[in-house]
Amino acid sequence: MMNTKHAAWVVILAVSVPLCPVQAEAGNASTAHRDPLMELAHVSALRRLGFRDAAADALKASTVFRSKKNGRISALVDAAAAGLPGLSAGSAGDCGVLPDLPELAAHVMYERGRELANSGSGVNCLRLFLDRFPDHVDASEARLVVARFLLQEGRNREAAELAAMVRTGSAGRGLKAMAWLLAAGTLSEPGRTSTLTDLFVAMPDTVAASSAGISEDSLDNDALRRRAANFFDAFDFVNYQAALRKLWQRGDRSPELACKIARSHIVHVRDDPEEALRMMLFARERGVCVDPEGTFLLGRIHAKLEDYGAAEKCFREYLATGAKVKRMLSSYYLAWLPYDHGEYERALPLMDRFLKEYRSSGRYSYMIWFKGWSLFRLKQYREAISVFESMKKLGNNLVAGKAMYWGGVALHRLGDHKGARVWMNEVISRYPLTWYSVLAAKRLKQWYRTPLPGWMTAPAALAGDYEPMFDSPRIGRLASEAAKVSAGLFAAGRPAEAWRVWRPHADAAEKRLAGRDRARFMLTMADVTEQYSRLFKASGKVFGGRLGRTPSRDTGLFWAARYPKAYRLLVGAASRQTGIPELWVYSIMRQESRYDPGQVSHTAALGVMQMIAATARIVGRRVGVEWEVDTFFEPGRNILFGTRYLADLLSDFKGQIVFASAAYNSGAPAIRRFMKANRGLELDEMVEMIPYNEGRNYCRKVAEHLVRYGAIYIEPGPRAKLYDSIFPDTVDYDLGGTVDY
Repeated sequence: MMNTKHAAWVVILAVSVPLCPVQAEAGNASTAHRDPLMELAHVSALRRLGFRDAAADALKASTVFRSKKNGRISALVDAAAAGLPGLSAGSAGDCGVLPDLPELAAHVMYERGRELANSGSGVNCLRLFLDRFPDHVDASEARLVVARFLLQEGRNREAAELAAMVRTGSAGRGLKAMAWLLAAGTLSEPGRTSTLTDLFVAMPDTVAASSAGISEDSLDNDALRRRAANFFDAFDFVNYQAALRKLWQRGDRSPELACKIARSHIVHVRDDPEEALRMMLFARERGVCVDPEGTFLLGRIHAKLEDYGAAEKCFREYLATGAKVKRMLSSYYLAWLPYDHGEYERALPLMDRFLKEYRSSGRYSYMIWFKGWSLFRLKQYREAISVFESMKKLGNNLVAGKAMYWGGVALHRLGDHKGARVWMNEVISRYPLTWYSVLAAKRLKQWYRTPLPGWMTAPAALAGDYEPMFDSPRIGRLASEAAKVSAGLFAAGRPAEAWRVWRPHADAAEKRLAGRDRARFMLTMADVTEQYSRLFKASGKVFGGRLGRTPSRDTGLFWAARYPKAYRLLVGAASRQTGIPELWVYSIMRQESRYDPGQVSHTAALGVMQMIAATARIVGRRVGVEWEVDTFFEPGRNILFGTRYLADLLSDFKGQIVFASAAYNSGAPAIRRFMKANRGLELDEMVEMIPYNEGRNYCRKVAEHLVRYGAIYIEPGPRAKLYDSIFPDTVDYDLGGTVDY
């Protein structure tokens, strides 16, 4: 749950840590869902993200909650009065009026105790909570709140016992670190300083460690090395690198350290190829990093520095060693380097060699495109069309669709207008709702005044939104009861527990339903349990063959299951605050993680929106929330950071969604430099010139997801404006330049 750990930080440290500065629009609170459970869920979801003021506003505006009280407790009490199933009022002394449903009663007791944490009554309420619900998801935080109160009362032994229970229990990393910090407060010197130092070294990425009052300057080199290694394990590569560099500044001139610093610059942080080169040469002169892997890495460094001759030499040296791990990549870079440098004629024979030797590799489609594009840029249009023709056989819209589109452009430039129409219409019909089909439709309209295809102007597949479906006689009594309990748990802000209740029934219940009922039920339970990644995977198997080529009113629910409004309450609130298109956020999530909050990429990008630690720390300072790896897998925290970053990028790139998306993947400075170097190109050609394979494909796929989200959820008029924002007629090159991370 999003806010429990953050609340502990606030209470334990007795400091004011700003929560998310998002305000809900009063008019939206009562219209998000007509169902009372979903209305309560709206409030709870906002609370989990830390939107305390927004939650209060939602309560005031709600048609369900008529109480004039402010605060999170009244939401649950008023829910009972509103007649939600399973709720009634009972007394619990200092904890106020409690609903009978245990999970909601636990929630009220916990929240009441937190609100009165500095008083004896609050502590009593939390003790009652712990007595009744010792294994509750919030039990660890409650123990820390009570322990802090006991520490203030001078009851050190009791406080230490509670802190020890948290450290040895199942609490998350952040709470365990806080328990470590609190335990130090129960000790006298020198034990206190020793304990705080151990925390600072062992959990350097946590808020507790940063609050320990220890400096890296006080650590010996062995402790600093351990701290660096722990930063690495926490995916905090910026601070990992900083610790390594501090060791170097202290006089550690080992070649092994130099090699680590060089590697961190190229593989992890990717920020300073000049220092990477100095460190790598230092290490290699002393016999370290001289293996084939080190030679390959040196080639990568030279390529970053655009020293193509030196890079090419390294890759040839790697191939000469006979090593196999990086053989394909070395051959790939040998052809790519002159291509990237615009030396297309020199690159072509190297491309042919790669295409012959690595036909089955994952880079084959990249290389054959580089060949076709090289010929296109050399204005050898006939030869380029021949390559594009061969690409059609490779399938998928990013390969075959790209070939059809650019083959059409080449034929148009040759004056073969009939052929141009044939190739453009082929991509429109074979790959609708894709990057290249929309470009083709716009080109045909521009060149020949051809009307836009029907799928671009069709009514939204879902008029409004789907109606939630919490149960059905067809799924059986036990499954129906489990679904209702899960809905109540979600309403109490417990999606993880909702999933634990629903999980044993999910597969069997879903199989008892068919068609649109099945899709509607799966969508509802995904909203309740926040298991959107599961929905994405399951819907592909169940509904993949029923989607049709484009969404329609008959297939809208099937498409919605493939393109859900994942974490809609959190995304909606963040979108209203930042002003960015809500559907863009869903598109980013789909491409980044397939809606999986536990996702970790090969570059250590984390969570549902896949942000790296270095960027997240900067964004965290902007929103007033400390970044911590343990909490960053929580959807609320991840979405908060991700949407703030997207808003900054969209402003920086003057509202151009495609380039802002590319910057989200490859970094704003890199995309700005590229656009400056290629000033004057049109959108389609500009995107093809992006030198980063991942970034180039990424921004096109995000655009495709956004096109499909538009077809599902937006009517033709607003959708046309959305599509125009994705595919502008002209590119604005006068960028902001304020986002430098």
